[in-house]
Amino acid sequence: MLMQRNIDRLWASATTVAARKAGLFELWDDCAETGSDELLAGSAAARAFVIGIIRARLRGSDAYTADELAQLNARRRSKAVFAPYE
Repeated sequence: MLMQRNIDRLWASATTVAARKAGLFELWDDCAETGSDELLAGSAAARAFVIGIIRARLRGSDAYTADELAQLNARRRSKAVFAPYE
């Protein structure tokens, strides 16, 4: 899966939790919200994969804070709200 490779590259290159959080948000935000049914299905699967990674790897003290989520949502290009723990 392309998203898995993107996340693997992110984890290898971004060594801080903050950089990984920013990168995961960017990967999520870059997913298409318009287009063909096939594109939208792939995009939904990619977003679900990113959310799964966030829930598995960014917990406890590494979790996104409410302030971080507010800042990311203020600059997102997507219509969808970034709420990985809901």
